[in-house]
Amino acid sequence: MAAQDPGDPRVTHPAHEGTPTQPEITRLDVTETAEVGPEGVAELEIVERSETFQAAAGPQPYGQAPHSQTQAPAQPQPPYASQSYAQPNPLQPNPLEHPQARGQQPAYPQMAYPQMAYPQPAYYGWGVPTAPVPPPQPKVSLPPRTLIAASALVGAAVVALVAGFMMAAPSGGSAAKRTTGAAARDQTIRAVWRTATVEQLLPAAIKREGTETYVRLGVNPDQSCAKLPGAFVSALAPDRCAHLLTATYADRTQTVTATVGIVVIGGSSADRLRLFQSWTPDSNADNAAMMPHTYPVPGTVAARFSDSERVAWQSQASSDGTYLVYVVAGFTDGRTGPGAAAVAAGSGSALSSSSPAVQVAGDLPAAIQDLITARTNSAEAGVS
Repeated sequence: MAAQDPGDPRVTHPAHEGTPTQPEITRLDVTETAEVGPEGVAELEIVERSETFQAAAGPQPYGQAPHSQTQAPAQPQPPYASQSYAQPNPLQPNPLEHPQARGQQPAYPQMAYPQMAYPQPAYYGWGVPTAPVPPPQPKVSLPPRTLIAASALVGAAVVALVAGFMMAAPSGGSAAKRTTGAAARDQTIRAVWRTATVEQLLPAAIKREGTETYVRLGVNPDQSCAKLPGAFVSALAPDRCAHLLTATYADRTQTVTATVGIVVIGGSSADRLRLFQSWTPDSNADNAAMMPHTYPVPGTVAARFSDSERVAWQSQASSDGTYLVYVVAGFTDGRTGPGAAAVAAGSGSALSSSSPAVQVAGDLPAAIQDLITARTNSAEAGVS
């Protein structure tokens, strides 16, 4: 240390004072208590405690005389030299000295922060435990004979499927081609009874010339040909009855009731044309065995209309023989019709041309055939 250096102001050098003194050491203890909770530091408490004591006297340095009682001349002192400071203990930390001056990092209170648990996606290997991966299935090896047999079955199925498509596909023959001309017209006419509604073939009211109107009382749901008389069915040969549509009407005065039947003829176009040419309505009307049965309608004026009340019947075939219409007429008052002999002879007032039953039986077949012809013409227009 240089001569002009006043030295450490905290220590009184012995050369500056006449009486040697023992150095004093002041110990300062600082205690910090921190309470840490889930939300951080809740409370910080600092306790300081200081303790001052004199250091033990050591031997004099070699070659240095002991202090005498003679006062040395006073040396000018700096303003702060009169202050007395305690000699710090180099082994104890100085609370007034900043920690960074000693090359140390400051000690900060450790705070515990709450740890948040976030849900993790259930990926395989971490997060939510997943089901274990099943082991791979062992490969099944079939014997060569089994593989050959299975291949043969598959090949046979493919061949059969291709053959079926080839048979279903048009082959160029006349049956495979779409029908045109007369064949298409014939199919359209024969399908009229299915494509037309009841109101179109057997309407609720039929108006004739003048003031005559026939009102429908009911439609027979049974389309079976079994209710036709045997003699009637025999007269159709070689054709046959395919379907039978029947309904019962009454005139405007409800004096006469009549059952109308539409017989759908089945067979070839040539056979049906032959039926049209050979069918004789007038001669057949005199055959009582061929007279069709009636269809009584409960709850109407025709509720009691039975076969015994039949007076006259008449029929008419379409120009191609596909539809044969017949009408069986009688009176609503329940009077009995003529017997088989009278019908065959065509005699009696009931069978006269002026009889209302005879007039209705002769008028309605033509009216129904007009409705059928209108439907067939409309269907043919759609085909052509």
